[in-house]
Amino acid sequence: MTLFLNNVSVSSNDGTPLIKNITCSLPMAGMYGIYGPGGCGKTTLAYAISGIIPKFLDYEISGTVKTADRDMAKISKHEIGKVVGIVFQNPDYQIFFHSVDLEIGFPISFDSKKVNDIADTLGISHLLNRPSDQLSYGEKKLVILASNLTLSPKVIILDEVFSSLDEKYGQRIFTLLQALSQKGLIVIIIENTRGKIPLGCIKIPFSELKK
Repeated sequence: MTLFLNNVSVSSNDGTPLIKNITCSLPMAGMYGIYGPGGCGKTTLAYAISGIIPKFLDYEISGTVKTADRDMAKISKHEIGKVVGIVFQNPDYQIFFHSVDLEIGFPISFDSKKVNDIADTLGISHLLNRPSDQLSYGEKKLVILASNLTLSPKVIILDEVFSSLDEKYGQRIFTLLQALSQKGLIVIIIENTRGKIPLGCIKIPFSELKK
């Protein structure tokens, strides 16, 4: 399992450079933390790795992004979630259904058994029948993570998730991801400072990714 980026640059629609000449290789499954100050391009990088750019955000991108030996530029929109999952900093941007069971089940055509299994794994079975707008901030992030994991991606990205969670939810998510990384998942945690990256992660300054 590898994640490979070579000379990746992204520009907005008006030509403004967002990231430039990013090169990185994560050669094996594990927990990785990428950190850097706000505005340096971390979220843009996450969108490039996950295929959001250019599949959903029509920005100009050059270079190579490969995950599990698959070129993200050649993967269809419908396949992206099976390769890379992502949890946004603001979970409200990823909540689309009025109840938790529908939110988790949408990527897998509402397969109730798989929904129950993943909810049980994350310890959120008690939330399945709850309206999505009644969830706490941490509960929403667990639900979005569950929805991502139903597709068994090879890589999961968490964009400033831990810095905004209380200790209970942060520890629950980290323990789960650590277990999954030991089974072959690449976990990328993005934060503003090194100190916000959980212990146990390989810590990578964003500045060191520039070619």
